[in-house]
Amino acid sequence: MATISSAQGFTLVCFLIGFSLATFVSCQFWMSSMFNTKIVGRGNGVAGEWGNMGAGATQLAMSLVYDLIQKSVGSPPFTTWCISFFLPRMMHLFMGLLVLIFRQDLPDGNYVALHKQVDKAKDKFSKVVWHAVKNLWTLILALTHGYCFGVELIIDNVIAEYFYDKFDLILHIAGIIASTFGLANVVIV
Repeated sequence: MATISSAQGFTLVCFLIGFSLATFVSCQFWMSSMFNTKIVGRGNGVAGEWGNMGAGATQLAMSLVYDLIQKSVGSPPFTTWCISFFLPRMMHLFMGLLVLIFRQDLPDGNYVALHKQVDKAKDKFSKVVWHAVKNLWTLILALTHGYCFGVELIIDNVIAEYFYDKFDLILHIAGIIASTFGLANVVIV
């Protein structure tokens, strides 16, 4: 995003960011596959809430990274902000590669290998999608999750800037205050 200067590039990068953030859904599916029914809710809760806690940790860290780059490089504020986002990007790529290399899909092994061992009837993708689309509860859940999670992501992304602009706070102080919203997810009920 730091190098984009056109509307088409902005749209493409926003799509890719949204696509990469969809890992939340695959994480929830993965957690559901790894735990039995007695504790799957707790496993999904911990994974989901601590994943959201990352937004708070990011707010805290990014303002400190910004401050460190600003003091060491001395670049203009906008350039410094763009440079500071390369750190989480590299961390995201590194963790993605680790998951791809060292993952185990299911408690008994990897899905593809297990699926080859057992003769199972495969449902057609179109049939699965059709059942999901015609299920009213699935649609309601998808809409409410989309609205609520979307609002949460927007707040997590702009709250430090809001505190910075509205209350004339120092950037890292605004980041620290903003981080409390995401860091509150450390407490799981």
